[in-house]
Amino acid sequence: MANQSTKKELLEEALHYHPDGGEEEVDKEWEEFSRLMAKLRENRQNRPHRPSQAFYPCPPPNADEEQQDFDPFDYINTIVSDFLD
Repeated sequence: MANQSTKKELLEEALHYHPDGGEEEVDKEWEEFSRLMAKLRENRQNRPHRPSQAFYPCPPPNADEEQQDFDPFDYINTIVSDFLD
């Protein structure tokens, strides 16, 4: 029984151990953090939602440009010749 109470006491000490300061300082930090989070939530609600990134598609190619020059078999032959070398 004494061993269990010692373990509980050690657990309580570990849970309430504040290496950088006292319990009051930690409570102040948590209050400040809570205040900042509330302010952040309020700011997010006041702003209209907009996407973080916009999509701008490329314009379609002109009919007289590279469409006529593209030969799929030339591409395939290049790949095959590179593979065989």
